[in-house]
Amino acid sequence: MATLFMPLVILLMAVSAWAEQQTVNRSGFVNNTDSSLKTEKIPVETHQEDGEIQKKNASISRADEMDLNVHRDLIDNIYVKDDSGCHTPFQSIGNGCYYFSDDSGVVHDFAGAQQYCDSISHAHILSKTTLAMLAFDTDDDLALLDAISKRGNVYWMGGNTLDSVTWNWVDDREVYLPAPFWFDNEPNEAENKCMIAQRYTNDNFVRAYIYDYQCDESLNFICQAQNINCPNEFRRIGNFCYFISEEVGGIPFTWQDSRDYCQSIAVPEGYHVDLAVLGLPDQGDIYHLMTDLVSGYEYINTWVGASGDSECRFDWIDGRTFLESNFYWYPIEPDCVSTELVFIYRPGSLHNRTFLYGHPESSVYPFICQMFKSNA
Repeated sequence: MATLFMPLVILLMAVSAWAEQQTVNRSGFVNNTDSSLKTEKIPVETHQEDGEIQKKNASISRADEMDLNVHRDLIDNIYVKDDSGCHTPFQSIGNGCYYFSDDSGVVHDFAGAQQYCDSISHAHILSKTTLAMLAFDTDDDLALLDAISKRGNVYWMGGNTLDSVTWNWVDDREVYLPAPFWFDNEPNEAENKCMIAQRYTNDNFVRAYIYDYQCDESLNFICQAQNINCPNEFRRIGNFCYFISEEVGGIPFTWQDSRDYCQSIAVPEGYHVDLAVLGLPDQGDIYHLMTDLVSGYEYINTWVGASGDSECRFDWIDGRTFLESNFYWYPIEPDCVSTELVFIYRPGSLHNRTFLYGHPESSVYPFICQMFKSNA
């Protein structure tokens, strides 16, 4: 058996010798509508059917009586799939993912609705959940309004004039005026600073339109999940964005310097960067993720965000623990003789597999950064 490990021992000695000669030098790193439909506004508590106004939503409870987490158990692990739709309780409409609060019996005023939408964004997934918005130029708008017209309830949308004299969406994009999705003569009351969508019915058709409305009413609402694009030099794998230093010609760093570098990378507001971790609920199979992260390399060592001690306790930087018995370790690892930092090890044709490996904190290697939500 000993002869089987001799090539590996020689290889590791060579790697260690090379690593000790490297200099940690950040400066060498490459950073990276028909106007005759209606003359008066339909009260928000009603919808119009065959010319008659019928009372709706008469028993809506106040938003401040609702707990934002009342349905958190239903949505604790949601995430947006890249290629095959949306996870419960979001539903796929057009190319988007939407949550209708009446499916869970939740109502809020406008501010509470937006807060609720924010609260159901998954902590780790690179998606942002807001009140639903329209682009005014896509088939997805028509698909969403068609879904609203089939439901018949009144919903908060993401348009408002709370912080501006002009109408804007919650992501600060302008709401175009006039536009085909506004009802006739809408918006038309300056004191109504928030947007609703509701069904309009007459003898000829059933459609949904948007209206202005007073912001303090408790109503149903629609949340929209949007994927976040990865920054330049990051690579998207599944639902996460990764920065792989070897892909941009990075100089090897120690584990701590690698982490410092990751944390210094500028990313969109609401996100931060750290060394990559494995085993999050929505990352999928660990082995396949490790393989994807180092795809294209026959041989590579690259730091990830885990460290261990002489008692063989290893923790990810997010506080999760994994054991020395984890079968993702290379067969002779970990040795648990001192503090060890963890890297992904792909030993080339020797095994044609990807492993976890531990080395002393003085070692220098390339590294993998990962973008996280700052409220995680």
